Amino acid sequence: MGAESSDWDQGIPYGQNWKGKASPALYFIGIVSAQWSPTAAKLIYLGLALLWLIPDRRIENLLVDSKE
Repeated sequence: MGAESSDWDQGIPYGQNWKGKASPALYFIGIVSAQWSPTAAKLIYLGLALLWLIPDRRIENLLVDSKE
């Protein structure tokens, strides 16, 4: 890691990464719930996959701002 940051890093607020914070907890819940209900675990994993298909607004805003 150099002292200079790349253009991609600039302007992205790091504090509001709720998907990144919630994912490990939900994966853990999915693993634990698989012991008792494999269907529930599969639904949790499906929900996580769908959650990550939603584009991150921080990146979308950065891309829109860079086009202007």
